[in-house]
Amino acid sequence: MKTLKEYLTIFKENMENKVFVIHLSNGDSFSVQFQLNNFPHLLGLSHCAQGRQVKEFSGRTAIELIESEELTLERLKSLNKKAFDKYVVSKIESFEFFLSVFPNRPNMMEGIVFDSSRVLKVIDRTLQKAKLIVQDIGNPNIKHVIIFGEETNNNEEILFPLSIRKETNQTVDYLDMQTKHRIIDISITEEQR
Repeated sequence: MKTLKEYLTIFKENMENKVFVIHLSNGDSFSVQFQLNNFPHLLGLSHCAQGRQVKEFSGRTAIELIESEELTLERLKSLNKKAFDKYVVSKIESFEFFLSVFPNRPNMMEGIVFDSSRVLKVIDRTLQKAKLIVQDIGNPNIKHVIIFGEETNNNEEILFPLSIRKETNQTVDYLDMQTKHRIIDISITEEQR
């Protein structure tokens, strides 16, 4: 496992502020963008926070602490090993998977235009905002998933990552009850600053 600062550097170099257009086999296309402030949330850092530390482990504050190496994986683990093992480790595994395939190997992923009415129970707030889910197709027993949706007061044509997850149950209904489409191409259209 790399350091938190190394993951942040990789995120900045490969994903930050780029607009990726995901083209699906059904003809749909979705523009998605990863912003720097998404990074701490995607890796689930706030799950390890205690009390007032939640602000320290999210957004711009977390980025600054990661860059100065005051916030590290070791610190997160020492604060809350149970949450670290449950959330951060699995999110890092999914993050590493997507770094290895996104955007250059679209044949390793499929897209789901998310329809919440096809899910038995939508109790997850992330899924209530989901528009597109990208998942890996390599392993039927483990699915690495990125959930994209709209952010309030933003350009509605661009989706942002809401969550990155590693799903290990073969019968996760929010995935199984959806129509899956091959991703035929992922292009970078521009960089937003």
